[in-house]
Amino acid sequence: MNKKIASGIYKVNVVKMELKGSKNDDPMVSIWFKVVPQGKYTNKLIFMNQVITEGYQIHIVNELLRSLTENLTDVDIEFINYPQYSKLLDDVVKKIRNKFIYLLDYRQNTKGYKLFKIVKTFDVKEKGSNLNVKITK
Repeated sequence: MNKKIASGIYKVNVVKMELKGSKNDDPMVSIWFKVVPQGKYTNKLIFMNQVITEGYQIHIVNELLRSLTENLTDVDIEFINYPQYSKLLDDVVKKIRNKFIYLLDYRQNTKGYKLFKIVKTFDVKEKGSNLNVKITK
């Protein structure tokens, strides 16, 4: 049985990012974060699913994408249309997967909505990167 992941800060790798249809067939961005070795949640997935039919919803995803790509100079996060955004998501995941580890602050607000914030980025190739940073909850 897949245990629900508690709110907290986790070291994660981005493994998947796509534009797909929601249950109601609305356009939705889906991002899969995989917890890197960290106790009982090692290799568990954290899913971020955000419908993007309204401007504020696109803004939420854009801000997360910008925080995931802040160490890259060749990525421009902008929504023009759905086909372009789908390609952007593909491009972003190819550029960051297995190249960066992120500290993800994963919470639920008082209304039960999941909140995702990148606290820190580690370049996995960078010598001296402290990927063994201690996480406190």
